[in-house]
Amino acid sequence: MMRTLLLLLALSLPAFPSETSWLWVHAGVATQIGGNFADIATSWQQPEQTRWLATNGRFEGHGVACKLGLSAGIALASYAIAWKWPKARKLVGIANLSLGATWGAVATSNYIRNPYFR
Repeated sequence: MMRTLLLLLALSLPAFPSETSWLWVHAGVATQIGGNFADIATSWQQPEQTRWLATNGRFEGHGVACKLGLSAGIALASYAIAWKWPKARKLVGIANLSLGATWGAVATSNYIRNPYFR
């Protein structure tokens, strides 16, 4: 029974995605947006040194709007590039994965510095 299920699963899944697969873009954009949201969540109402993100020295509404706009712009640009140049999809995905990992590292750093953020 288990062999039959595994065989059916293996037959239903595609082989290796091609180099021009949209999976790279989707995974990269999802990671980039997720990392940005994690950074926003751990930065909320914390002291902020970056002037264009700070409101009275703290990370609040204006900073959130800036970071969300930046993330949305990167996602839209990623899809536009991937649509126009299919061979660049893997590179676009890797760039977004790297950016998402960077924002995830920043969120981890924020949490380590202040584990009681609210």
